[in-house]
Amino acid sequence: MRIDSVVAHAGFYVPAEQASVPLVDRIYSRVGAQDQIAAGRSTFMVEMSETATILNNMSSESLIIFDEVGRGTATEDGLAIAQAILEHLHNDISPAPLTLFATHYRELTDVASQFDDASTHSVSVVNHDGNIVFLHKIVEGAADGSYGVHVASLAGLPESVVLRAKTILASLSKLETLEMPIIGFIGTKDRLHKQFIQFDEDLKALNKDYSVHVYEGAKHAFANASGMAYEAEAAEDSWEKTVAFLAKHLD
Repeated sequence: MRIDSVVAHAGFYVPAEQASVPLVDRIYSRVGAQDQIAAGRSTFMVEMSETATILNNMSSESLIIFDEVGRGTATEDGLAIAQAILEHLHNDISPAPLTLFATHYRELTDVASQFDDASTHSVSVVNHDGNIVFLHKIVEGAADGSYGVHVASLAGLPESVVLRAKTILASLSKLETLEMPIIGFIGTKDRLHKQFIQFDEDLKALNKDYSVHVYEGAKHAFANASGMAYEAEAAEDSWEKTVAFLAKHLD
């Protein structure tokens, strides 16, 4: 898209049967990953610095290409940043600049679906006898799944690693469909600390195939809730209900 725009602006033919290429004042591109360790800049800092340059200098007449913005940090942070950028491009600039926003955050396809002048596209794939085949064809609509494990297999990761990754992925996918019960907390800081220790021990006891993922997530949720519980009115349910729930669904 970027090269086609440059070629068209230079007056040359573009590699297409037909094309509608608007005039742009500048072309901005945030693609790839590299660090500048000598300058004390991590890969993510470089990514954010380049993104800031684009957002602070673009106009509604610019062509903007973003590739995998937000992937250099934790999932929650990266998704939040990516969505905020997408919303800024659409809502804060009128008219919105022509933008190609490539991402593996499937949640962003739901955001884009709310924009009248946005469309989603993905690379077409087919499942052939249990094997994923990439057709190298762009089709309309979001992808119906994520294929990272398949790519890892194609890249030559040991079979044992790929099989383990598939097991963990299936476990995580199952957990996404479960609804966790509400956990209630009561008492002083000392009592909450004791509750947390007990909760910690109970979850560790559920050391089954993918309980470690549940354990970390539930422990994090418990810690956050505990921090707000000192002034909150206590609920009847306790961590015991959550542990029982996990034990039921981790069989």
